[in-house]
Amino acid sequence: MSKAAKFLAPVTFALSCLLGYGLVALLFTRVSDLGGAILATVIYGAMILTVFLLAVPAYCFLYGFKLLRFAKRKPLLVLYNALVLTLGYLLPFCTEDETYLYSLILFLWAGLWSALPLLFQKRK
Repeated sequence: MSKAAKFLAPVTFALSCLLGYGLVALLFTRVSDLGGAILATVIYGAMILTVFLLAVPAYCFLYGFKLLRFAKRKPLLVLYNALVLTLGYLLPFCTEDETYLYSLILFLWAGLWSALPLLFQKRK
């Protein structure tokens, strides 16, 4: 793996999540009736849960396992990964009330899953 991948992978993942959210938002802004609003709410909720419970842990675990295994500054890269993912959520939604709490939870969640594969490495 290239050295740049350690820095570009978190940015790419955060941007792809934002792009996916934007596409779903764009599709459902055209729906104006009550059934469409309920459907949009359900799909937004399912998308957020899917990203938070499946995509972020899978990405962070693979990031820690594949890219950080041989890195020199593992703890800093774990923090970098968690910070980039958190900023990818925090910056577009910082006007909402609970965003800061959710950002803290996302930071801890991403940091945990990024560091997890590093805890089980075999020592030389």
